Amino acid sequence: MRYIFLYFLLCCLPVTAIAIPEAINICLWKSQIASDLQYGRKYHNDNDVLWHRATVQLLLEQDRQPVWIIRKVLEVFDTVWLQYDTEEDISYVFKDTYSTCIRDYKSANGIYYY
Repeated sequence: MRYIFLYFLLCCLPVTAIAIPEAINICLWKSQIASDLQYGRKYHNDNDVLWHRATVQLLLEQDRQPVWIIRKVLEVFDTVWLQYDTEEDISYVFKDTYSTCIRDYKSANGIYYY
């Protein structure tokens, strides 16, 4: 009986039911990157946006990350710098970014192909 239920879950449900954990995983990744960038922005506020962007890009290139990851991280970087003040708390940035990402996923506004 247990295997029949497992078969039903894996094979008979729509693809969107299986894709939901992937969207949650992507939103968690995006939120974590946003909160980390906010941390760097908050505690190294003596430098401007171009210095921070160049540093993030240089660190990712030195870590030999693929180009698509660097682009996605820099998209999140731009979002953090445009939407949040330096005084915003890191946990607030995480929560707000995650909520926005999930809302965009539910309304199909975002593209979640990485």
